[in-house]
Amino acid sequence: MIRLCTWCGTRFEPRKGGGSAQRFCSKDCRQDFNTACRIWAAAECEAERLSIFELRTCLEQHTRSLGCDRANTGHPDASQAQARPDGRQNAAMHQNP
Repeated sequence: MIRLCTWCGTRFEPRKGGGSAQRFCSKDCRQDFNTACRIWAAAECEAERLSIFELRTCLEQHTRSLGCDRANTGHPDASQAQARPDGRQNAAMHQNP
């Protein structure tokens, strides 16, 4: 089955092994996608359109859906991620879900 690369749109034949469905034609495309996502998220946080709390919550929900245990990773939970590096509070931190 031929697929289109999520990043560059190139047609490729996915690997024939286990694991997650292959979305990228190459390691470079996967790394470029991940880098672009990190840059975008950092810019959104800096512009205060996205909070660290929201990022942590997203990560926790994703890892929970995969059956991962974040308690063993050394990462603080979302409740500890309240202050921005400049000392201001994230507005989204104080909103009720």
